[in-house]
Amino acid sequence: MDKKTNQEKYSHYKKNSRYQFCEIPNDEEGKAFVKQLRQYLNRERYNIRVKGQYLDKKKYPDTYWSHGAPPDACTHLRVYIDEKPDVRHNAWVAEQTYGIASAITLLENKLNSLKGMYKDGV
Repeated sequence: MDKKTNQEKYSHYKKNSRYQFCEIPNDEEGKAFVKQLRQYLNRERYNIRVKGQYLDKKKYPDTYWSHGAPPDACTHLRVYIDEKPDVRHNAWVAEQTYGIASAITLLENKLNSLKGMYKDGV
């Protein structure tokens, strides 16, 4: 029986993932990458979260964390970039407002064109 690597085991998660970066090595280069992401992130619109990926079985052979292992206990890092809830809500409200305003304009135009069809000019 062949042992699968972590990448092979979890490849199906990549198709429907919520994270933007994964498989970042938890070493100096990977930490520098995450630091630069934080530095250049548009903080007005987005939040960034860094979580551990693949527990380091050499350092922690019999350890279990119920809410996920801390990044220091993992061999890799995963980065989540989420749009802030208020930004998402404001965009939704703007989209709904635009749709309703467009519908009202369309209906008013249709009503005016129908009013023009009366012979008596009601």
